Amino acid sequence: MGCPVIASSIPPCRESCGNAALFIEDPTSVDELRDRLLDLLSSSELGRDLSRKGLSKAREFSMARFSGSMLDLYSSINPSPS
Repeated sequence: MGCPVIASSIPPCRESCGNAALFIEDPTSVDELRDRLLDLLSSSELGRDLSRKGLSKAREFSMARFSGSMLDLYSSINPSPS
């Protein structure tokens, strides 16, 4: 959608967001969330950069790519008979 992302620093979020998000080490910290929001509000360039990176990162997650990966996985588990 092109919105800058602030995410928890847990491994799944780090893996899926890559360099396209600002991260919060403690997801329960209101102060940390406030600081990341202030970072975005104080720098329109940061917001534009994260938006651009996020849209690029999102293209890595398509249904066609997912289904191709699943077919490859299934084929490796149960190859077709020769």
